[in-house]
Amino acid sequence: MLQRTVLDTDEFNRLIGHQGAVLSVAYSPDGQWLATVGSDKTIKLWKPDGTLVWSRNHGATVYGLGFHPNSQMLAAAGVDGDVTLWSLDGTLLKPLQGSNAAIWHVAFSPDGKTLATASANKTIQIWRLDGTLLKTLQGHQSAVWDVAFSPDGQSLASSSIDGMIKLWSADGTLLKTLTEHTGAVWTLAFSPDSQTLLSASADHTLKLWTRAGTLLRTLRGHEAAVIGAAFSPDGQSLVSSSADKTVRLWGLDGTLLRLFRGHSTIIRDVAFSPDGHSIASASDDTTVRLWRVGKPFFQQRYNHLGSVGNVAFSPNSQQVVSVAGSTLNLWRRDGALLKTVSLPETQFLDVDFSPTEPIFASAAADGKLRLWHQSGELQSVLDGHSAAIRKVAFSPDGRSLISASDDTTIKLWRRNAQNQFQLHKTFEGHQSKLWDVAFSRDGAFICSVDEDGGIWFWLVEGATTPLFRALIDHNGPVWGAVISPDQRVIASSSRDGTFQLWDRNGFLLKTLKGGNTGFTQFAFSENGEMIAAVGTDNTIKLWQRDGKLLATLSGHTAKVESIAFSPDGTLLASGGDDRTMILWNIPQILNLDALNYGCEWIENYLKTNATIEAADRALCANLNR
Repeated sequence: MLQRTVLDTDEFNRLIGHQGAVLSVAYSPDGQWLATVGSDKTIKLWKPDGTLVWSRNHGATVYGLGFHPNSQMLAAAGVDGDVTLWSLDGTLLKPLQGSNAAIWHVAFSPDGKTLATASANKTIQIWRLDGTLLKTLQGHQSAVWDVAFSPDGQSLASSSIDGMIKLWSADGTLLKTLTEHTGAVWTLAFSPDSQTLLSASADHTLKLWTRAGTLLRTLRGHEAAVIGAAFSPDGQSLVSSSADKTVRLWGLDGTLLRLFRGHSTIIRDVAFSPDGHSIASASDDTTVRLWRVGKPFFQQRYNHLGSVGNVAFSPNSQQVVSVAGSTLNLWRRDGALLKTVSLPETQFLDVDFSPTEPIFASAAADGKLRLWHQSGELQSVLDGHSAAIRKVAFSPDGRSLISASDDTTIKLWRRNAQNQFQLHKTFEGHQSKLWDVAFSRDGAFICSVDEDGGIWFWLVEGATTPLFRALIDHNGPVWGAVISPDQRVIASSSRDGTFQLWDRNGFLLKTLKGGNTGFTQFAFSENGEMIAAVGTDNTIKLWQRDGKLLATLSGHTAKVESIAFSPDGTLLASGGDDRTMILWNIPQILNLDALNYGCEWIENYLKTNATIEAADRALCANLNR
């Protein structure tokens, strides 16, 4: 249970102290401080470990705040039209009182000499820090919600409830108006190199623009208004927060890298720590949650339009392909998306890489096999089945393919003299649709499982009728069969919560139980010493071949549908109904000291969180770390 908890946890601390919605959060540029403001009319300064340093009253609800570039001053904007400036010891330096309407957000210029405010009176005002109003920028048709300086100080961007973004020169000249959003634009942020502008909107999208205003990309995925957004310090990713209660981490190409869940209601703001290792999110649930950006145990990839039905690794373990509905996604092992292939007219059901060539085969609901180059280019189509093909597998020498179909047949495809795959023979005998089929490591026989249960054994050469059928002692449907690399064991999985190990003569060797959950798929590691089983309880179990449970992996939020070991044994890929693929780092998981890791993870939480009882703060104190 402890291992499952530490593998599944992203939040490492929580700031509790506001008595109402937390509306904005910001890190100081030097990374030494964290500031928050809220509907309780307070401004709070924290250390990054969660220690509350001070709390001050603004006198009205505070929506926006920002740190001075030197990290020695803090500005807070209130609905009373005041901007208050504070030193980091909590001393009120000067209020700027020049607006007769609510000020929603503020931003210091990069040189720290001026301050821009976004106001409900449809204007942006530029102030000196002594309170002198330098200029007022007009043009928006409704309340201005956010304002941002480019880091080089040459540009200013403003956004409004009117759905428009305006780009201004440093002297206040209007350069361009951007109108592509269809709802209020709540947040703006420039990339660290000043070349890209990020916007977040009530229309559920984020958009990336050139600094000149050309739309580069629209990021979709949030299910409600996107309210907060920020670039990472290195400019290689961005983070967003939404009324859908999630925080999302994105690549610049629109790839969804991480999904953070935990807040119980709208998330108003989000910020990266200056070192890029942490994210802070502020919510109407009165809390600020702190999240680790990276975890050493797994990577999650979300760019799927449907359930991830199957996954497969290339022979060199450097690529993985995931199958989701009408799309195939090709990834590098580091999680970078290489290509997406789409066939809207059908649904992909399975995929397998050739062990000898840079190609892979896909099985589809239209009854066709397709051969693809690893670059994602279609090479050929094999047509022979009369119904959906559930499984496809290459022979160990790469010269043959087998496919299993709802038409109750298994077909063997073989390279001809022109080196093209053609139908070689059809195996018949099943009376219902097939769920699984697999080659033995020597390529001499195959085994298959159909909807009626039982494992069928077939010789590749010779007769097209089954060698024999082993009756399986499961109390539920049998979904899969896998042959061990040494060919001595065949494993079968069932919804009854067990999987069984058989010898190739059909003799039952062992039954492994996984509790009350059923198993849908499983896989042997390349050396045959480990088995991964996919459960209907959203988890994956890792077993030694002798039946010892090694780990339970919890990361999916819906049923896991597919699983595959990398040939080098270092990664495990899984895909599920949550439209997510996860790449698990097996050596790190198996070598995890869960207690030490867990205590390091929650160290600051135990030390600073206001809800922890005094007796519990020493929970990890006596642990030898």
